[in-house]
Amino acid sequence: AGIEPPYVLVGQSYGGVLIREFLRVHTKSKVAGVVIVDSWREPNPLPSGWFSLMGGVELNVVLGLDLNHAFSAEEYQKVKEDEERNEAMFGVEEGFVARSMEMVNDGLPVGFQAMGDGRLSVVFGNRSMDFRKVLEFGVANGYGTEEVRDSLAKRLETMERVDAESQRDHLGLSSQSRFVYAQGKAMTHNVHYVAPELIRDEVF
Repeated sequence: AGIEPPYVLVGQSYGGVLIREFLRVHTKSKVAGVVIVDSWREPNPLPSGWFSLMGGVELNVVLGLDLNHAFSAEEYQKVKEDEERNEAMFGVEEGFVARSMEMVNDGLPVGFQAMGDGRLSVVFGNRSMDFRKVLEFGVANGYGTEEVRDSLAKRLETMERVDAESQRDHLGLSSQSRFVYAQGKAMTHNVHYVAPELIRDEVF
């Protein structure tokens, strides 16, 4: 795009790994600030078979994103087209997530202030809210086995705490960092869908 550094990098979910890799490779000389949105340092898988709790219904529908997103109709259509187009590549890349996280973490260990005093915001979206909806949807509609429901219910007992602790580990990248808890409708892994203004404010 011809935009000169330094940059403010924004990454959600696995995008948080990608922007940390950019920081690792290019160092703070090219990075003025970072906003990491609901992204972990380590693989954080869900119980096997959780997808069956949706009974074939799209996740966007179960989570209410089709109704509660903040995009225009045209923008949301483009988002959904992007998701569909990228689905095959996502399937390929998913197998490399664990190794890529390991490589980034080796170069940016916990507590290493790779950004110096550059500004860092870590936005905690709290995906446990999403998976409570998935569990409730499955139970209400009779989807999934009892074993799958019980496994997800057990996982939800600690998901918020474990996820928050994992994401707090990013704070050591800078001496000028802040941890932001999403509130209300923004409490979702998909905070960028429903409350993009929260991310915008952290960029500013």
